[in-house]
Amino acid sequence: MLPPVGPSGGPREPMHIGTVDSFDSREPLSTVSTLGTNAGSEARVESIERLGFLPVAVDTITASIALPFDLFVRTDPRVAPVLFRERQLALEAGDFDRFGDQGISTLYIRVADHVAYRSFLLDTVLRDEGVSVGKRFRVLQVANRAVFQLAFSSRNADQLVGFAGEYGEELARLVSDESVAACELLDLMAHDYYTYTHVTNVSVLVLLIAGRMGMGASDEIVALARGAVLHDIGKRHIAPVLLNQERPLTRRQREAIQEHAKLGFLELCHRRDVSWDQLMMVYQHHERCDGQGYPVGLVADEIHPWARMCAVADVYDAMSSSRPYRPAIPLKEVWEVLEGDRGSQFDREVVKALRAVVSS
Repeated sequence: MLPPVGPSGGPREPMHIGTVDSFDSREPLSTVSTLGTNAGSEARVESIERLGFLPVAVDTITASIALPFDLFVRTDPRVAPVLFRERQLALEAGDFDRFGDQGISTLYIRVADHVAYRSFLLDTVLRDEGVSVGKRFRVLQVANRAVFQLAFSSRNADQLVGFAGEYGEELARLVSDESVAACELLDLMAHDYYTYTHVTNVSVLVLLIAGRMGMGASDEIVALARGAVLHDIGKRHIAPVLLNQERPLTRRQREAIQEHAKLGFLELCHRRDVSWDQLMMVYQHHERCDGQGYPVGLVADEIHPWARMCAVADVYDAMSSSRPYRPAIPLKEVWEVLEGDRGSQFDREVVKALRAVVSS
């Protein structure tokens, strides 16, 4: 049994190979799923990614700052995006005016430039304390979506563990900021059930619960955030068609998906950069206090405290988010599961802390 951005140089004339004026307004870019928006489907992102590009939201680009990546527009939905602005040049106010006039909310970068794009967002917005925490939180989500998706699809756990470390540290810093209200972060969370959205939502909820329960040591909060980001790593080994199935699962399919907790543990248990506390979040977040969970059927205090927090956050987000085969469940019913007769499945102090966070 397993244990319980380019070379420096002077200014040049902006290069407009694909201009806004040439854009076909019959197919607005805002209809394409974008890094920086919550609408659309991951399938659309994957489709444009096969062409070698990632969509990015216009409002994540800061004017008058040299870009460390080439920026593209899509003038025809039937063909690949075309170059709009070269790297080391900036977008100016007039560009944004024209984007607004034509309803353009989406631009494109090369997949190979996703790290440069992330660094650009972190440097221009996320670490600028003059920017509201709400906007910095949104940019954190935007900056890391592509990085997470590429790491999650990789067979190399190093990428995902590295992502968890960096993202967890940034997220812990924002959530611990005393100037931001919990309700502000909750309002900014998306409620689809794509893996990235779910992982980041659970991470935010876990940190808010921990803060409410008195966990204050910064190192511990960061470690908790990293563990929350990794909690569903085992789903990398489950067929995507099964995870995204649009009809209710059969018993055999459900059992296959339940393997993800064990698979995640086995993938990480030999790593020195993943702590025992974090491993237990991966392995035990589907255990239940009444012994009806999996993979072992542990009860109450046999379940690690961090896993008990993760379990409540996981269920709350899963039920309150849309899934391929059902809409989001009303919060009244979510609370009936967490607090009602079935509430014996969950740590009541953790549930109480989540209720206080959501009601604040």
